[in-house]
Amino acid sequence: RFKVNLKELPTPSLNAAFERIKPLVEKYSLSYFEASLLLALELFKETEVDCAVFEVGLGGRLDAVSALNHQVGVLTKVALDHRDVLGEALEEIAEEKVAAFRSCDFAVSAKNEPEVLSVLNSSFRGELYLYGPHFWADEVSYSLEGTRFYYYGQLPIELSTVGAHYAENAAV
Repeated sequence: RFKVNLKELPTPSLNAAFERIKPLVEKYSLSYFEASLLLALELFKETEVDCAVFEVGLGGRLDAVSALNHQVGVLTKVALDHRDVLGEALEEIAEEKVAAFRSCDFAVSAKNEPEVLSVLNSSFRGELYLYGPHFWADEVSYSLEGTRFYYYGQLPIELSTVGAHYAENAAV
């Protein structure tokens, strides 16, 4: 779950960082997700990263990651999964996810249904960049070795994952 410069961190580093945060985890009875966030923050501080990417888990509004102030929010394809937690309709699910953007200056969105984009446009006040009009994946091809595409029609990208949707996700 934790990578620096695209490399998994060694187990001894993870263990040492966890020992440093363990008193807080125990004192506040942190959930797995809250403890994972705290561990990531500790690891990224220790390794002095220039930029960190955090994936919001289920939803957004109540996810531990939403406690962070961040400059850029990314919205991948919104679907009707997790309806028992996020809401029955795409609009409700989008509202939960977009709520995590409250401190963002910029947002980037995958190709989404009009009702999702409507929520994003009405809720988010920063600069918004959409897959399609602002950036895209061209010449997408995939094989058992992975997926290839050109970002913005110019930059060649190779992924180890297989499927056209991975090109869109990577472009986002």
